[in-house]
Amino acid sequence: MSGGRGLEAGSHTRGYDSASLEYREAAQRYWKFLSLRTVEQLELGAGGSVLDIACGPGVSTAAAAAAVGPGGRVVALDSSAEMLRMTLERAVTLGIGNVEAVLGDMAHADFPVASFDAVISVLGVFYVPDMPALVSGLWQLVRPGGRLAITTLGEGAFQPAFGIWKEAVRAERPDARLTFSWERTDNPGYVRALLRGAGVPSPEVRLEPRELAISGAEDWWLAVMGSGMRRIALELDDDTGDRVRADFDRRLREARVRAIQMPGIYATAKKPVLGGSG
Repeated sequence: MSGGRGLEAGSHTRGYDSASLEYREAAQRYWKFLSLRTVEQLELGAGGSVLDIACGPGVSTAAAAAAVGPGGRVVALDSSAEMLRMTLERAVTLGIGNVEAVLGDMAHADFPVASFDAVISVLGVFYVPDMPALVSGLWQLVRPGGRLAITTLGEGAFQPAFGIWKEAVRAERPDARLTFSWERTDNPGYVRALLRGAGVPSPEVRLEPRELAISGAEDWWLAVMGSGMRRIALELDDDTGDRVRADFDRRLREARVRAIQMPGIYATAKKPVLGGSG
């Protein structure tokens, strides 16, 4: 979900497609920085080849393509045709011509072993049931001397508004399932163990706190409708949804929330060169 495909947007491709505009706007507002920071930390060289898994609207794709330059190649893979269209549109707008879009499942990426200098996954690994298998497969696609970058959200993401929103939902729907996929990977120690368990040696894992200003409830509802929280909003009938929204708006004003936390966990690893020091 590089650049934000919706943070648990749903299990069906058409769900990504139908809400892609809201996902793109939310990504631009809330988690674009994760994609840019991920590419920055890779220090990509000119002429390199990069695979961007679950590319979303293409923020990290475009950043990687700019980094490797016209002599390089970036493959953007996503299960949503609409997200791929946005990725190519972004590339055209920026004058980038070295991006290739591939429609496919990140858990079954059909590329030759050791075919990329870098493989990127921003906000993507937590979607699949078998995360170790996914990470192992991505690591196999990295050439010796190349790098893997996996980025997730840290614990406390979207707080304190997230907790206030859940309170408002539970007041109307005590049975609502208020757990989300991104919470599976919100601990740096877990992410480190995930990579090591997938056969990735000596990953570097960094937690970087970040705070984003919000001007009020409208900002928060963009996050809801552009992320996995959208699922809850769509489960509510109109009257219930209106009550949840009014209750949340009141609670947010009373709490005087002016910012939310968006910590990032950045995991990178360099594949050793056979016969070398790596």
